Amino acid sequence: MTAARKRRVPTLAELRADFGPSVQHAAIVGHDGTVLREARLEKEFRPDPENPNATVRGARRRDPLGDMLARGHVKIHQVMAAERFRDDLSLAEGARDGGRDMSGIRSADPTKYDVHPLQLDAMARVRAAWLAIGLARSGVVGACVVGRATVTAYAAEARMDRGRAAEMLRAALDDLDRHYDRAPGRRFSSHS
Repeated sequence: MTAARKRRVPTLAELRADFGPSVQHAAIVGHDGTVLREARLEKEFRPDPENPNATVRGARRRDPLGDMLARGHVKIHQVMAAERFRDDLSLAEGARDGGRDMSGIRSADPTKYDVHPLQLDAMARVRAAWLAIGLARSGVVGACVVGRATVTAYAAEARMDRGRAAEMLRAALDDLDRHYDRAPGRRFSSHS
């Protein structure tokens, strides 16, 4: 029997770089130095939830709205309205709500599923929110709130000025905030 092989310990650089082939953790830069696509992940080292004495590496998806909030480009009530919209979208698509599976309820016919009432409510809230945003601003909301793209990336894709795109996003977030302010079951106070 041979002696046990000593396992090679990866270097810190290897650990930081290994987030899989499909994850874009660095910005894509063109030949002329312009940023074609922002980085979509933030790499971080954090305490292991199962072992507080150990540190694990991880990645989390960047939220451009959080970056805009940190820079003072949007207000907290706008970000909270966007988060509520994301929550409603998630529930409308059948996500879990507090441990409840929202994907469907068995009907009397075993080959069919009925839509959960909470999922139906979320679908109605999403439809009303899209109507409140309006068609003109739905693109910027779809890209920046739902798709988590940066305003710069959306402006380049839509072939418009970045400042105009940012104004459209702020106006759409204000529309969302007003919509949820009128909606029953408001979970946060406006303009905090």
